[in-house]
Amino acid sequence: MDYEDPEVRPLLHFLHQYVPDPITCEISRLAAQDEARHVAFGLSHLVEQAAEDDGPLDRLEDAIPQRHDVLAATAGLNEELASLHTRYFM
Repeated sequence: MDYEDPEVRPLLHFLHQYVPDPITCEISRLAAQDEARHVAFGLSHLVEQAAEDDGPLDRLEDAIPQRHDVLAATAGLNEELASLHTRYFM
């Protein structure tokens, strides 16, 4: 699973590893697989769009500091977003 959501992956892997019943284990495995497909599709779509028009990339770049500022006031700021903000905007 190369393109998993960093927020969802740990929960799904925890469930897959530690749930006591095989049905929940299989559901968590399938959910992780499905999430990986969704993220991979989104990334491939973004790459195609960026090849034709860099507008979406500009909007994403603009969204990073906005997202950082909103999440910095909550417990929801993850290391990846903090790293991007520091790397590109500090």
